[in-house]
Amino acid sequence: MRPAAELRVIALAGLALLALAACGERGPVQKLVPGERLPAARLERLEGGGASSLSEFRGKALIVNFWATWCEPCRREMPDLERLAALARGRGAEVVGITVDSDLNLAREFVLRNKLSFPILVDRDMKFTGDALGIDAFPETFLVDAEGRLKARMKGAREWTSPDAVRALRAVLGVDLAPARTEEAKTGQRRNDGGNS
Repeated sequence: MRPAAELRVIALAGLALLALAACGERGPVQKLVPGERLPAARLERLEGGGASSLSEFRGKALIVNFWATWCEPCRREMPDLERLAALARGRGAEVVGITVDSDLNLAREFVLRNKLSFPILVDRDMKFTGDALGIDAFPETFLVDAEGRLKARMKGAREWTSPDAVRALRAVLGVDLAPARTEEAKTGQRRNDGGNS
């Protein structure tokens, strides 16, 4: 091949690669950082009943978990998130799930099988999850204060009701989600303290 012909082939190949790289590319995704308010978004409720927004929970600290049924770590942590949701009720906090599943029947089946009672919202096209928040792996959990500001982003599955996690949630969100101590445990603690409580 002659040098001019080689250059044309290389130039055309380069242009073709540039055209392919631009197809469907959204550009750099800006990640939401702690201290920023969550952007407004209306997402449908998995159980039906129309759309909802995280701003509807304003006044409560939020543990917002982004998940999908095809994500093994997501599925594994859901029972513990349900236990956390039960601890949060009436304590100024709420667990909210946002699924990115495209097959909502699979997501509904998973929720029913695992007896999840906390609100689940849907972001099938990931416009909120991916584009607005910059989430690129699952599960990811946002800790959000009562005013709607992001306090922390946590990637990966967690044991949400472990003593360390409950202490971390108290430190970050300012809500006590420790399991209620039974009277028997309190009495035993008093005996161990020598009666000083």
